[in-house]
Amino acid sequence: MNNHQETSVLIVGGGPTGLTAALELARHGVNCRVVERRDAPSPFSRAVGIMPNTMRLLEPSGAAELVKAKSIMASGLEIYVDAEKVFEMPMDRHPDPSVRLFCLPQDETESVLAQRAGELGVGVEYGKRFESLKDDGNRVQATVDGDTSEYDYVLGADGSRSTVRDELGIEAEGFDLDDEWAIADVEAPAWAKKPGLFRVYIQDGGVVVFVIPMSPTRYRIVSNRPEALATLDVKMPIEHLYREGNFLIGIRQVPDYRRGNVFLMGDAAHTHSPVGGRGMNLGIADAAHFAKCYASGRLDQYSDERHQIGADTIAYTEKVRGTVVTPMNRTRQAVLQLLNLGTLIPGVPQKVVKKMVSGEF
Repeated sequence: MNNHQETSVLIVGGGPTGLTAALELARHGVNCRVVERRDAPSPFSRAVGIMPNTMRLLEPSGAAELVKAKSIMASGLEIYVDAEKVFEMPMDRHPDPSVRLFCLPQDETESVLAQRAGELGVGVEYGKRFESLKDDGNRVQATVDGDTSEYDYVLGADGSRSTVRDELGIEAEGFDLDDEWAIADVEAPAWAKKPGLFRVYIQDGGVVVFVIPMSPTRYRIVSNRPEALATLDVKMPIEHLYREGNFLIGIRQVPDYRRGNVFLMGDAAHTHSPVGGRGMNLGIADAAHFAKCYASGRLDQYSDERHQIGADTIAYTEKVRGTVVTPMNRTRQAVLQLLNLGTLIPGVPQKVVKKMVSGEF
C-alpha cells in the first residue's frame, strides 16, 4: 500500500463539482488529490447557466471574475405558444447588479475552475479510475488504478452513475421520467437580434423546447421529446451542429450525503430535470459547502444541510417542469398573458427575475 499521508482528501470526479471542491479545499490549505476516469477534459457542455449565488461562491477564489469575462449575460426571456409570443421580460435590468444570470458552456466553466485549482497546486489526474474503498473509521483506504492509498476523507463527485456511491451501497431514491428528452448545441449567428435571449416554445400535447444562449452565437436547444431540432417549430438558421442526442432524466436523491469518512455531492447525490438550470449550480454549492464545513470543523452538519437543499431543489424543479410540460389549454394561455401584462407593472419584472435566478443553494 502506498501511504499518501500528506494528502487529506481524495476527490473522485473532475467535473465542476469535483473541481470546485479541490479549489475551495486548496484555498483553505487542505491537501487534496483529484482523479478523473476520462482521459482528458470533456469537450462537451452539459450545463450552461451560472446563477448569482454560484458567482458569490466563486468570488473568493477569483474564479467568478474569470467566468464573468468569458460568459454572456442573460438579457431576457420570451415564451411562445404555437410560435406566437405570449410573454416577454428583461433579465438584465434588476437594480442589484449581482442579480444576473451568466451563460457559459460547461467545458469552459470547468477550464476556469481547473486553472484556478492548478494555480493553487491541485491538478486533475486524468485517466485514473477509482476502484474501491475501505473505511476503518479513522482513515479511508481507496484504490485507484490498482494503487491503494490512505486519506482522511473521500469525496464522491463522480456523477449520476457514481462508483463511489455504488461502493458505499447507497441507492439514489426516486424515479425516472417516462419521456425521452433531447439536446442539441448549435452555432446560429443569425438567430437572435439580441444576444443572451432565452426563448421557450410551448406546443400542443405538452411539448416544450428551450433555446438557451451559450455565447453570442451559440445556443443550447433542449426538448422534452426526442430530436430537439426536429421538435422546434420555428425556423432556426444553423451554421454548425456541435452535437445532438437524446437522454433520460432521473428524479433521485440519496438518503444521506455521508457514510463514515466518505461524502457524496453533485449528481452523485442528487439528479433532477434541467428545467430551471439548477444542476451544475447545486453541485458547485455542495462542494463549496463541504469545504466550508471542513475548514470550520463542522462536517457533521454537511449531510443534513445539503440534503434539505437538494430536496427543496428537486421539489422546485419538478414544480416548474410540471408547469411547462402540462398540455396547453385556454386557462394556461390566459395565465401566461396575465404574466405578460404583469411585466408592465412597476417592480413586478424585477421580483420575477430575482425569484428565477437568485435561488440559494
